[in-house]
Amino acid sequence: VLPLPELAHAALRVTCLARPEAVETGPDGPGLILRLEPLPDGAARRLIGELIGGAGLQEDVRERVLESAAGVPLFVEELLAFLVEDGLVHQAPDGRWVGRGSLADFTIPPTIDALLAGRLDRLEVRQRTLLEDGAVEGQLFHLGAVVTLAAETADQATSLLDDLTRRELVQSAAPSFFDETAYSFRHILIRDAGYRSLPKRTRGE
Repeated sequence: VLPLPELAHAALRVTCLARPEAVETGPDGPGLILRLEPLPDGAARRLIGELIGGAGLQEDVRERVLESAAGVPLFVEELLAFLVEDGLVHQAPDGRWVGRGSLADFTIPPTIDALLAGRLDRLEVRQRTLLEDGAVEGQLFHLGAVVTLAAETADQATSLLDDLTRRELVQSAAPSFFDETAYSFRHILIRDAGYRSLPKRTRGE
C-alpha cells in the first residue's frame, strides 16, 4: 500500500475524526488538532431552549439536566426525551415544561448508552422489534427488510415507524434500492443500542 502523499497529484487536506488515544504522532507530528470540548453551560441552555420549545423549562429541571449531561449535546437531547416520555416532565397550561414533583430523587442513567437503552425499554413490543430489526440491517435500513423480519404488513410497519420518527429515534432517508422506502437511525448510538439489545442467537438468525 502506497502512502497517501505518493498517491496525491495535488495538495491535500485530510480531516480525520479520532479519540485522543488514537491520535498517533508521526515524524511530522499530527498536524492541527481541534479538540471537541463539552458544551459550555450557556450553549447547553440555548440547546435546551431550542429542543423544548414553549415558554421554556422549569429552572430546577433545567439545572438537573445540565448537571447530568455534563456538556454532551446528545445526552441533553436524549435525557429530555426520556423525561417527557416517562411523564416526569410535562407541559403546563402556560406553555412551560415542568417536573411532576421533585426530580431530586430520580436516578438518571449514568451513561448515554444506559440512557438510550432506557428509552428503548419504554417502547411498545412491536415498535422495539421493528427498531431492532432495522438495526440488523445497519444505520440505514429499508422498509422491505423490516417487513420481512418483523412479520408486519407494509402499512403496519409504516405506522410503527411513523411513531418511532415522532419519538425522534429514526428519520426518513434516501433508499439504496429502487422503489423502496428507507429510514436511518437519528444517531449511530441509537442504532448500536438497538442492535446490542438483541440476543446473539437472534442476530445470527
